[in-house]
Parts: sequence; C-alpha cells; structure tokens
Amino acid sequence: MASWSRVLIFLWAFLFVLYWGGPQSSKSIPLQTLLQNATTEAETLGNMTWPVNASLYPAVADKLDNLADTAGHTKYPQFYRNITGFLKGRYSPFNLSAHSRPEPPGFNHTEAKLHRGTAFDFNRPGSLNIHLRANDSVLSDVKYLEGHARLTMESEGWWNGSPLVLDLQGVHFLENGSVLLIGVPEGVDSALHDIPNMMRTNVTFTKALSVVEGVNQQYMRDLEAQLKDDIHAEQEVFLDPVKVNCTFRVFIQLKPLSHHVTTRDILILEQELEDPQGLSTITPPPLLSTTYIYSPECGIFLEADGMKGLKLERYHEKTRSYAMYACLIAAAQLYLTLEQMEYTATHSALSKVSVVTIGTQSVLDAYLFLVHLTTGIVIQQLFLPFVTVSFFLFALFSIFEMRYLFTVSRAQRRDVEGGILGAIFSRFYVSLYVLFMCLFLFYQYATRFTSIIVVTGIIMHSFWVPQIYRNVKRNSRKAFQMKYVVGISVSRLAIPLYIYGCPHNVVNYDETSPTGLMLLAGYVAAQVGLLVVQDVFGPRLFVPEHVGHLGSVPTCHLEGDTLSDLAIST
Repeated sequence: MASWSRVLIFLWAFLFVLYWGGPQSSKSIPLQTLLQNATTEAETLGNMTWPVNASLYPAVADKLDNLADTAGHTKYPQFYRNITGFLKGRYSPFNLSAHSRPEPPGFNHTEAKLHRGTAFDFNRPGSLNIHLRANDSVLSDVKYLEGHARLTMESEGWWNGSPLVLDLQGVHFLENGSVLLIGVPEGVDSALHDIPNMMRTNVTFTKALSVVEGVNQQYMRDLEAQLKDDIHAEQEVFLDPVKVNCTFRVFIQLKPLSHHVTTRDILILEQELEDPQGLSTITPPPLLSTTYIYSPECGIFLEADGMKGLKLERYHEKTRSYAMYACLIAAAQLYLTLEQMEYTATHSALSKVSVVTIGTQSVLDAYLFLVHLTTGIVIQQLFLPFVTVSFFLFALFSIFEMRYLFTVSRAQRRDVEGGILGAIFSRFYVSLYVLFMCLFLFYQYATRFTSIIVVTGIIMHSFWVPQIYRNVKRNSRKAFQMKYVVGISVSRLAIPLYIYGCPHNVVNYDETSPTGLMLLAGYVAAQVGLLVVQDVFGPRLFVPEHVGHLGSVPTCHLEGDTLSDLAIST
C-alpha cells in the first residue's frame, strides 16, 4: 500500500510540473490572422514617406547625436559587418524629468505610469544582455537583425524581481556601425513600420523601408506556404510575465575598430570565423558598443556604455573548450571512483560507506548528463563535444556509481538481491525526478530570489555530510580514500568555479561572484576537514561525552573477511 502511495504522489508531482507553466503563459494565433496582419502591414509600408522637417525624439536628440560621433578615429572607420552573437553590459537609468528634457507630443504621465506597470522598476540600474542574429536583406550594405534583450534590475537584498525580456527586430547599417531596433515585451505584437520611423535622415529611412518591405514580403510567402499544407494552422507565442506595455527604441552604436584594420581584414576574418579554411587573419578585435533604450510613450531612457560583445563563432569555440574541460573533470571522477571501488572491496569496508553520499553524487552526475546531452542535440554545432561529455558522465553514473551504490547497499542491508535492486533504482530515479522538479522551479524563480541560488548550492554540495554522520553513528573511520575525498571535492567545485568565476563563460551569467565561490569552497573544505579529523583523531572527537552512545555497531561474521577487516577503530 505504501509503495502505491509513493507512486501516486510521484505521478501527481509529474503532472504538476508538466502542466504548470510557472509564471510564463502562451497563446495561439491562427496563421490566417497573421497573414491578414502582414497584408495590412504591407499596405502601410507602401504608403510611408519621409516626414519632412520632422524632429524625432527631441528629449534625447543630443544623446543620439553624440552616439554616432566617431571623432578621433580614422577618416574611414571600420566596423564588424556580422554581429550575430551576444552583447553584455550594465545599464543605468537617465531621469528625463530631472534633467528638464522636453516631453514628446501627447505625452500623458498617467498613461505612461500604467504602461510601465509596477513589476519592473526602470529607475534602478541593472544588467543588459542582448542576443542578435544577422540576416541578409535586399540591400548589400544593410543587415536585418532579429533577437532579444534581457534586462535584469539590480537586486535589493534577497529579491531580484522578474527580468524584462524584449523581442527585437531592426536594421544594421554596415558603413557606420549603427544599429536601430524596435523592442517589445514577449508576446506583444510589433510593427515593422516602426523601424523606418526611427530613422533620422531621408537616406537611412529609404534604406530601412526597403529592407523591412522585403522582410514582410518573405514573411507573407512563408505563411502562404504553411497555409497550403494546413489551412487551420496556428502559431504559439509566449507571453512575458512582466506586464509592461511599452514599445522601446534601441539604439546601438558599434565602436570603431583599430585604425590598422582594413575592410579586407574584416571580410577575411569574418569569412574564416564562419567557414574556417585555414587562411591567415588578424587577431579578432574586441566587439564594443554603446546602447541606448528609449520609450517615448513611457518616459523611459536607459543607457549602457562599454558593452562587450561575443560573436557567435567565438561562442562556439568557447563551448568546445568548455567541453574539453568537462571531459577532463568527468574522466578524473571516473578514475577516482574506480580507485575507491577497489579500496572498499570487502564487506566490512563497504559497511562504513554512506549510501546517501554515493547516491547524491550519482543523481548530480545523471542530471549533468541529461543537461549536456540535451544541449548537444538542440544546438547542432555543439553536438559532438557535448555528446562526448555526456558519454563520460553516462559511464560514470549509470555503470560505475550505480554499481558501487548497489554493492554498498547490498553489503549493508543483507537483503534479497532483487528487493535491494528495486529499492535502489526506485529511490535513485525518484531523487533524480525531485531534483529536476526543484531545478525547474529554480529556473523559474532563481532570477527573483537570490537566496534560492545560495540554498541550492549548499544542498548540492553537502554530499560529505551523510558520511560524517555515519562515521559518528557507527564509530568508524577511513570509509573513503583521502585522494578520493579531495579529488571529488575539487572536481565538484570545478563547474561552479567556471560558471561563477569565469567572466566570459558559455553560460553567460551576468557577473562573477568571488565571495560566493569562496564561501562554497570553504563549506566543502570544512566537510573534508571534518573527514580528515575523524580519520586521524577518531570519528567522535567533536561529539561531547555527555551525549552518550550514539549508536551500536552490530556484530557480524562475514565469511572470508579477516579480523583486521572486521576491526572498528575507536
């Protein structure tokens, strides 16, 4: 009866995670509706003309003028032509009212406050991450860009608040390195005609209009082709949980490259990065930019200077380096596990080992295996390196750690083999599922509650605590080889060290956390220190005498064991 209760609880939890979408929701839009909207958009674009004597964005006109200023550089500055990749930096708010900036025509403070909402505080600084994908357009000197931006406001104590994610689309002028984008919250409809309206000259207006007209026509052809296959087809769009109803104008100005760089140098470099042929190229110069985010109707202006970029090709190189790093860690753990299995070859040695300690590490390795395998399958360029990492992790947890776990449990329980095997596997996969559920919630809420990251890190790196407790309870020592304890502890800290210690990692976290890393390393080192003290001075050295006898060690006679194997140090 108890087993059936556990199964029902497991199924209810599975359905909860499967059907509960967290704070993010979605909606489905018929393709017929999208095609009608695209047709209307085409008519609007066809009737657009450059507004003569128009004064665009008077409140921030001086800042936009300074943004494109390239004074101090060569007469013909060079810029990256393909900026597919990531831009990362920090933004700070600029209070338009405090600086007595003129308000846009028809600006209403009450409506602006309602559009901004209360979930995201635009008056606080924070981090800005932009992912862009460049596409060829009908013009050779203009790229059409798509992507998204993620704004995360600076935390106050344990509460971070929800990040704001914007869908971006716009144009990149290759000659002067200027990028102009329209950004709207996820799930909010955006209009292509807003892109030409951002242009401040007749020339750029004409070019932008030609580009978006070509994009809209291609979009209509794609919708018509899909509708031929299924007249009732729908498209699902995700809605951002933050209720912000503002349209943002994103102005990005790339910093000119060194005056030694020529157009030919950039073309060869980008061609070699995209399709390596072994050509000699210059060292890739840094991709730097300044970004302004402006919403006239909401009275919001954010500025981010000195944003650092990472081209997509360089990102793939870094992922391959990470894969080699992870392979070495998994191989080291595999070697240490084999050494430990040989060290505890007898029943008396196995009786000292904590099943929870081995089980916890098995669950963590199983989760890492699935994460790397899924990443390799989803991203084609990362398939081979990440599947290699998955192979090592799979061999580690499914063959060696599970075998060791079964051997330890059988030696300690002295039960029927089939019953032990079923209990081990059921508990292992339930624990793995619980970890998945916790990490699902962690993904949904970790950006809001900084304390979740701390608590999760402590729990996942408490794998020596059960062994310390078992040593005290059984009055036993030296359950693990010291090189296994030290090696596993260091290798378990290697991934957090990379994610939170390396400022340019593939996970692309906003910033490093040296203090948190020191605390985590100190916590694991304290566990190792307790194990060393127990091995050298006795397992109950730090237990007060008045506590009394914590547990008795059962006397057992195991055939084939020597007296030295059965001896328990006091």
